[in-house]
Amino acid sequence: MFAEACQFLQTTGVPDETCFPYGDGSTQTCSQRTAHPCTERCSDWETRVTKITDYGGASDIKNELMNGPLMVGITVKEDYFYYNGGDYTPILGEKMNHVVSVCGWTATGQWICKDSWGQYRYTSQTLELPTWITPEASTPKIAFVSAEVTEPNNQIWDIGEQVNIVVTLRAGNGSFSNVQGTLTTTDANVTIDVGSANFGNISEGSTANNSGTPLKATATGGTDPRKIPFTLHVTSSTPTWSGDFAFDGDIGWIPCGKVGEFSNIGKCPYGMAYDGTNLCVFSLGDATIFKLSLDGSSVGTIPTPENDTMCLGGAYDPTGYLWVSSYGKKKIYKVNPANGSVVTSFPSPAPSYPTGLAYDGTTYLYAVDRNEHKIYKCDTQGNPIDEFDIPIAKPPLGAVAARGIAFEPNAPDGGSLILYYTWFSGTMDEPLLDSTCIYELTKQGEFTGNKCTTNNMANGRLVCANPIKGTYWVDGGYMGPIQSIKGFYPPKTGVEEEGPYTWIRELSILPNPSQHKVDISFHTPEAREISIKIYDVSGKLVYCLVDKEFQAGNHKLTWDGSDKQGKKVSEGIYFIKLKSDKDTFNKKVIFLH
Repeated sequence: MFAEACQFLQTTGVPDETCFPYGDGSTQTCSQRTAHPCTERCSDWETRVTKITDYGGASDIKNELMNGPLMVGITVKEDYFYYNGGDYTPILGEKMNHVVSVCGWTATGQWICKDSWGQYRYTSQTLELPTWITPEASTPKIAFVSAEVTEPNNQIWDIGEQVNIVVTLRAGNGSFSNVQGTLTTTDANVTIDVGSANFGNISEGSTANNSGTPLKATATGGTDPRKIPFTLHVTSSTPTWSGDFAFDGDIGWIPCGKVGEFSNIGKCPYGMAYDGTNLCVFSLGDATIFKLSLDGSSVGTIPTPENDTMCLGGAYDPTGYLWVSSYGKKKIYKVNPANGSVVTSFPSPAPSYPTGLAYDGTTYLYAVDRNEHKIYKCDTQGNPIDEFDIPIAKPPLGAVAARGIAFEPNAPDGGSLILYYTWFSGTMDEPLLDSTCIYELTKQGEFTGNKCTTNNMANGRLVCANPIKGTYWVDGGYMGPIQSIKGFYPPKTGVEEEGPYTWIRELSILPNPSQHKVDISFHTPEAREISIKIYDVSGKLVYCLVDKEFQAGNHKLTWDGSDKQGKKVSEGIYFIKLKSDKDTFNKKVIFLH
């Protein structure tokens, strides 16, 4: 055990006490003391470690103690946990091993030991594996902590744009004066515009940065996206010191992968909802909700609530309804998608400029407010639940930022939120589109790190998730095309509607939607092993209806809407999956109560 610990001290080292505090019984629970994971150390721990240069066993303990304390193993018993002072001699209980530091010895033969509980005298003469270590020399040094490469418009460094670079340094084992830095890069398509940085004086253990004299670089060409290798050469006057630190800057983001595209509809599409079959598009300037098939062809229209021409967002309710967000009326409506009739309505929790609207499918609505730079959470009766700031820096033109929002059911932990964000530079009188981006947020409003850019599109507004395909629909704004792009997560089961195929004919699932039960009728021209299973929209198996051989002919089975435990399923969309050794057929059914 000692050998492994010493090897770690020599190869990796340990940071200072402030970076990784020791936790004793007064500050931590027993389980925390037992585990105390290394992840609890400070983020810049690598710049603050101390190592040892050598270690070995001590054959002459007393002589070695003249050079400093020794790490040793001692044998204790359970009575050790009740020790509160004086000499300690193991007497009662089960034997255990313990690691301590031996600092010296007494005239009467006791070893003077120390551990996290304090100092005491150990009366046993036996010390197991006494080990000496030699700490590395205390050499003054400057350590690299971090580098922030920021683009002022949208935090995405594109070709043709200039970035600011601020580096943070830390002084260790001494103080440094007149610390300077010089920036270089090996990328031929990046120009260093400002290559000198001043860090001033840095006292021991402190940090400093060049925020007062930021480094600047411009991407003049090359591929996008890519990483740019930078090197900062750092010097100090007193003491005389120099060192090089390498770091990367990222040009561009990974683009959202395009899957398909079809023509848009309406005056200015702003929101979209998907009911598992059709797309419902909400258009700024239209008192109409447009229904589209998945290839973009029109399948009808319904009126907007109160004939409002400012309906900017929407979401589908698995019980068979639409949620519609109105900027003009500052309301949220629950609408019958068959005829547009309003079932219920309440004031929008987004008070200033409500745009996108998302629904988690069971409990909560999430409304984006473009001006407030917030997302507001409420229940389906409009009762406020929570609100949180959008965790993305507001662009210089703050009025044009957060747009559409959608719920992503394929994400872990019960789903996430997909936010469509438009970045502009310039002025309000002459705005310049910089980029349109997709960000993933948790249901608590935290940025997950998943993001992509749709820079080929102009001023996009709507985003809608297709949980069955694992894709998103986005638009280009002002009659730009609606595109299908790759989502951040694959579908959980790959369940989607398919068929029909030659082995099965005359399939029908009636009634659909249903309130009580559905009859599944089909014809197979030859004998075939067939299983029929029901899944929910997340891909979870709800019920296995049958798994047996069917003879050639007509067949009819009934699913009464029960799950594996015999309980009635909740309202929502379900998929009935018929499978044989030849092929698979999936069909959607909606259950209502």
